[in-house]
Amino acid sequence: MQPKIAPVPRISRAPPSNVNPKVKPRPIPIPSKIDEIKALCDEYGVILIEAEDVDEETLMEAALEAGAEDFEADGDVFTISTHPNELGAVRDALEAAGYDFVSAEVEYVPNVETKLTDPDSIKNMEKLIDMLEDNDDVQAIWHNWAMDEE
Repeated sequence: MQPKIAPVPRISRAPPSNVNPKVKPRPIPIPSKIDEIKALCDEYGVILIEAEDVDEETLMEAALEAGAEDFEADGDVFTISTHPNELGAVRDALEAAGYDFVSAEVEYVPNVETKLTDPDSIKNMEKLIDMLEDNDDVQAIWHNWAMDEE
């Protein structure tokens, strides 16, 4: 038995009867979901610095003086959050102070995380992320999946 395939229609306005039939109707613009998706996240400048051989108090003081909004010690890395427009200034100040970065870039941080419990959903999400990472056209991936630490 062949699978049923549902066609995806192209939405367009039907031309009124008094319009030249040789003129093609313009498609109705469909609102983008990008803004709705972006509303689920906040944009931050995020700087990661390896914690090895770095004094937490000294780094926190330097980051906050440079204009960072938040500082967090997370195991083997320090995470410094900034307003996206301040990322360059904070990065430059910390670089001038002699710190090396794991990364320093603007990221989308989710407001709410979603935990997947169904094994099939977890497998599908991992597969989707792997496929996106393998795609040369994809520059970055952000999601709100609260992954279990393994």
